[in-house]
Amino acid sequence: MSVPPSGQSIPGRGPRTFIRRLGGPRFAGAIMLDALGSGTVMPLGILFFTLHQHMAATTVGLGLTIGGASSFLLAPVGGQIVDAIGAKRALIGTWLLSSLVAAGWLLVHTLAGLAVIEVVGSLCGGIGWNAGTIVLTARSAPEDQSMVMASQYSLRNFGFGAGGLLSTLALGLGGVAFDAAVLINAASFLIGAALAAGVSIPRRPARSDENPDPMTLWAVLRDGRYVSLAALGSLIAFNQVGLQVILPLWVVHRTAAPREIVGLLFTLNTILVVVGQLYFSRRVREVSDAPRAYLGAALAMIGAAVAYLASHYVGAPPAIALLMVGTLLLTVCEMWSQAASFVVSLGLAHPEHRGKYLSVFSMGWGIENTAGPTVGTALIAVGVFAPWAALAGIVAVGAGASAQLTRGVLRR
Repeated sequence: MSVPPSGQSIPGRGPRTFIRRLGGPRFAGAIMLDALGSGTVMPLGILFFTLHQHMAATTVGLGLTIGGASSFLLAPVGGQIVDAIGAKRALIGTWLLSSLVAAGWLLVHTLAGLAVIEVVGSLCGGIGWNAGTIVLTARSAPEDQSMVMASQYSLRNFGFGAGGLLSTLALGLGGVAFDAAVLINAASFLIGAALAAGVSIPRRPARSDENPDPMTLWAVLRDGRYVSLAALGSLIAFNQVGLQVILPLWVVHRTAAPREIVGLLFTLNTILVVVGQLYFSRRVREVSDAPRAYLGAALAMIGAAVAYLASHYVGAPPAIALLMVGTLLLTVCEMWSQAASFVVSLGLAHPEHRGKYLSVFSMGWGIENTAGPTVGTALIAVGVFAPWAALAGIVAVGAGASAQLTRGVLRR
């Protein structure tokens, strides 16, 4: 299967076009393995360390919080590394290091060990995401970059889903199956790095000026429009708090639906993203399309909140139906917001300093990752109306302000 040269548009649909957008079979395979490994261990998370490594839940929670905070604080460092050594080298290096970090789970029994693993893993994760984005988009024409990112997002969700099945098996078997899940994750990084080593990316054209002024991280942080959109993106990203934190607790404590429905709702979300993200990204090809996508995300989040809230007041069968409708709308919010973030984060970034720019944009997601679990659990404890009303407000404010700010950028 041929891979198009740099800057060439990739027309058509179907599996062959999908793989070509992802840089060919080798890099598509690397992305898939990365997601499969991560999907295998993500659902285990705290259970691995509490049940298998016999650590206290409070200790594990503190270690994971340290990791979440470091993903925010170290994001700019990762951007500097990507721009300094190149995206491909950064990606391969961090995947190799991530393999060691993943296997290191088996050796962790203390807070200090967990903190080290989480901090290094967070740094590698941030570098890997930014470097992978640059490698993926280096060959594509500007109008195709949103589709390239959507293709990656869909494939990664498929990998997460497949990994989730393996984690379910590990949870059922216990014991050595936990160790096997961790080693699968470690191997996925190692094999992915080997596959990525065979992927070529075009060299940047030489600059005409002999003494270009280097763009520092501080210069990126002074780009007010970009930093503002990154900060607002942290509010929009709270839709994931709804899915990952509030929804499971809501089903168990606030509805008559059986708790087993939680797994089905997560599966529904994964399937919808796999089959639907490309549809939404085809409608958001340029920065000028982003305001419409942001507003679509806000409306979908409000609709999801209404459906979820209504599920509290009915019996089990209608509650299940309302929970599924809510998850459908929540996923629509996710897909609209992802489509917008693809074009905004790439389209407004300086082409020769994308590592720094993308690292700043990812700081918004770091805020959500750090604060989200605490905010979500606190909202559930407040009462029935608060969780979904607050979440809809947070996402709608972020999306509405992002739409307005993006229009302002386009008028300049």
